[in-house]
Amino acid sequence: MGRVINPATNKPFVEVDPDKRVNNIRRQIMQQLRGKYDAAQSTSQNEQHWASADELSPNAANSLAVRKKLRSRSRYETSNSGYLKGIQLSICNDFVGSGPTLQVNDMSFNESQQAAIETKWKSRSKKIKLRRKLWRLRKARTMDGEAFAIRFNDTSLNGVQLNQKIVECDQISHFTRILKTSDQPEIDGIRFSKLTGEPTHYHLLNEHPGESELTTMRPLEGKWVGARNVTHWYRQDRAWLRGIPETTPTLALWALLRRYTLAVVQNAEIAADFTILLKSLQPVSTNTFALDGDGEPVTTAPDDWFDSFPVDRGMMTVLPDMYDLKQLDPAQPVSIYDSFVQALVQEAARPLLSPSNYALGNSGQYNMASGNLDRQVYLQAIASDRIDANEEILDKDLEGWWFEAIRTVGYFGDQHQAILRIVSASQDLRDEPPEHDFRWDEVPEHVDPLKVAQAIDLLHRGGHISDVDIQEKRYNRRVETHYSNLEKQNRWRSENDLVHEPNQTTHSISEQTDANGDVIDESESSVEQTSELVKNRLNGFHTTPSNGNGKKK
Repeated sequence: MGRVINPATNKPFVEVDPDKRVNNIRRQIMQQLRGKYDAAQSTSQNEQHWASADELSPNAANSLAVRKKLRSRSRYETSNSGYLKGIQLSICNDFVGSGPTLQVNDMSFNESQQAAIETKWKSRSKKIKLRRKLWRLRKARTMDGEAFAIRFNDTSLNGVQLNQKIVECDQISHFTRILKTSDQPEIDGIRFSKLTGEPTHYHLLNEHPGESELTTMRPLEGKWVGARNVTHWYRQDRAWLRGIPETTPTLALWALLRRYTLAVVQNAEIAADFTILLKSLQPVSTNTFALDGDGEPVTTAPDDWFDSFPVDRGMMTVLPDMYDLKQLDPAQPVSIYDSFVQALVQEAARPLLSPSNYALGNSGQYNMASGNLDRQVYLQAIASDRIDANEEILDKDLEGWWFEAIRTVGYFGDQHQAILRIVSASQDLRDEPPEHDFRWDEVPEHVDPLKVAQAIDLLHRGGHISDVDIQEKRYNRRVETHYSNLEKQNRWRSENDLVHEPNQTTHSISEQTDANGDVIDESESSVEQTSELVKNRLNGFHTTPSNGNGKKK
């Protein structure tokens, strides 16, 4: 078959591969439609700014040398910055509160059996000081970037001997480079699965690398601990196996704030040290000291150059001719010093999700609404951290505790045999703890308890929340315990002639009535009447006139 001739050129058409032709067309279209991002351009203005940008992998970016430098600087700034230290203490205190409590929701157990399990877990938590350890873990995660707890067998405990030991992240290391050629890849003391990328073992050094008084002859040696016996808690922004301090983005700002504050104070101190200056009005060519033949001052002792003398209060003196008195005009602190510090602290505290008034320890510039609004992000961060702690720390600890508890004779007291029969009949309960929740203290979201009480009552009466939401989620106590305490309280008040409201055991604030017993429209009642009514209901009783002997009529 002959080739087709192009009549325009009187030459054969060039044969073009169809795929190649499509690729050429696509390339032309992409060149025409290619957009530009300002941040992707390299100019003389931004080239120096992004000179340190790289394309390192997550674990290469968080190398041992980088993490050591970051956490040492983070610890230094935390120890020397009052603002940063205060923010971290607030976060840890609000996060832990009085500590978590276990609530068993598994319907396989009755109420008495659930209470027995919860009581034993709470007792054991106090013995191992779980609340304090959670506080330290949260502090280490903020300051060091990662927190570690090692599970071990504590023979000093009766019954279940499971305990947790907090170790600093420095002690989890192998002082090696990234090794990915073996069947178990390793990155600085962590071996992980090739398939899932999850850690399988952690290398625990015999001693802290920074220990000055060693208790072993081989401090940099250690042992491998299985991942099931290690709690590793950190914020994983990328596919990291090791964490970096949460203070990293603004460490330079905390250092800048301290330097600026010290410079301002030093400048003000120098200005205050000079009570008055003696200024010479003589021509520049004159000299107050005797001159030699070459025109140089005869006196060379430093003490003779800038002499000082005391100034008595109320003193009157005569100055030599051609001299004047002058005070040093202090230039620091400038008028915008407070606003500058506030702006700097606000930016530096942002990665920790701490509102400005928390970071500064001052709500003087806030009104009620803006103060509560700014705290919403902080409260959400606390709630998120607690969910994370439930999954990464408490669930893991409960699993180990439950495994030993059901195998310890008589551990649950009178309910042990009944609990053991239920566990024996369920494979799930033999392998895993019962269905449960961990309850934490409610971080106050409003500074006015009256407004909170009114809001809770309104939601409760409308059916939007239940007694469980109020007592268990807000006040960290079982509903049954709450009503049992109220019954005891009512009996005590009755025995002591203290009148209490008949509907006190409900969470509903009753309708207001006038002197004739008619219901008052809430929209027409004053704020003062509503507040007084809520206070009476919160108190749970009202006083009646006294008969003179301390008893109520």
